[in-house]
Amino acid sequence: MFLAIELQTSRVDVPSHLQGLFIPSKLMIRYCKIALRDEYAVFWFVMKSNLAASYQSLGRREEALQIERDVYSVHLKLDGEEHARTLLAATNYADSLKILGRFEEAKELLRKTIPIARRVLGESNTITFDMRWTCAVALYRDPGATLDDLREAMTTLDDTERIARRVLGGAHPTTAWIENNMREARAALRAHAATLIGRIFLAISRRREKLATVDGE
Repeated sequence: MFLAIELQTSRVDVPSHLQGLFIPSKLMIRYCKIALRDEYAVFWFVMKSNLAASYQSLGRREEALQIERDVYSVHLKLDGEEHARTLLAATNYADSLKILGRFEEAKELLRKTIPIARRVLGESNTITFDMRWTCAVALYRDPGATLDDLREAMTTLDDTERIARRVLGGAHPTTAWIENNMREARAALRAHAATLIGRIFLAISRRREKLATVDGE
């Protein structure tokens, strides 16, 4: 997948008048391989990410997801879980899962990678920021969200909104998007609370009816 220079000094026929002037060392060859691999990795990452974004804009979301999954898997294997490219790929992959409504998978991936991003990149880093934002949205949009999930989503959105205001400013579109997500999360929290209250009152009502029936007998 990656470019590589294969130089074998034992196979190079160096003219006698150049001997001693340039003999590539194994260390230099290794550095050339690393530099070219890293440069190509950036190009490959950008190319694949742009392709996935194009598929998303065309509504070809499953194909976009497959690309994001492949990109994440490749960088996880080659760069390790703490590399910024791997963490960015994880963010893109999780976002694709969220878009498709595969909230549990998105949350599972982000709960694994967010602590790494916070430790390695810091709280205010854009990758960490995007990860937490994506996780919060996945939490409150999940139809099976619990009260704790919704509270966690609100807490996370509060944090990301403060960071967005400090780093980007209140007029930035990202800040406005997060504020909209906060409104949606509050609405989901109120709806969940109302459902719980309704269930409690229904249970009480049924209990009273049952007791009244027993007393009537």
